Amino acid sequence: MNTNDFLDNRDYNNKITNLIHQFSLKQESHPGLTKLWINYLTLKQKKLNDLIDQATHTIENISTTNDVSVANVLTMSILYDSKFI
Repeated sequence: MNTNDFLDNRDYNNKITNLIHQFSLKQESHPGLTKLWINYLTLKQKKLNDLIDQATHTIENISTTNDVSVANVLTMSILYDSKFI
């Protein structure tokens, strides 16, 4: 991953933060709609940051870990989504 990728990720984060701020400025006139959007954007921003953290962790540790098959990745994903792990 190169430096530009991290800059792009920060740019998305800044855009989301800016949108949240813009919605907060409209709360008085549109409290329901702004609350919905602020909550939605906040959740998406957290998920994006978590995804970036997970990917960064993987990149940092990939050289010390054996590779896994696509089948194993799919199995782990299914188990994770099913809350078994």
